Amino acid sequence: MSALAFDTHKAVTVLKQAGFEETQAEAVVNTMGEALGGNVATKADLTEVRAALEADVAAVKADLTADVAAVKADIEQLRLTTQADFTAVKADIEQLRSETKADLAAVRADMETLRADMAEQFAALYKQLWIMAIGIVGLTVTLVKLIP
Repeated sequence: MSALAFDTHKAVTVLKQAGFEETQAEAVVNTMGEALGGNVATKADLTEVRAALEADVAAVKADLTADVAAVKADIEQLRLTTQADFTAVKADIEQLRSETKADLAAVRADMETLRADMAEQFAALYKQLWIMAIGIVGLTVTLVKLIP
């Protein structure tokens, strides 16, 4: 801080006119000058402090602006990564869905083949049963004819 502009001669004169003796007036003025000299801020001091504060605020604003921009960039990168991950998951799900549909179609085809085979086997067994039944009836008729 710069020194306070203090007119000591004028202050001594005013004190003498108020009834102080010259030595008293000088002592009071010297004491006031010493007390105020190092502890009073001038307009220049305030302007200097204000300029420093404004520079500090501007630096903080610049830092915050850079930090906000970095956070926004990080968020955008995360959004893009997440979007890509979701797209990959959707593709995987679609692939699994297609594979499952193909597997189900194969199972259905196998079931139809089994049904057809079972129907064939059932028809063959049914035919064999009829042949056996006809044979039993023929034997029964022959036995009845043989019995007197």
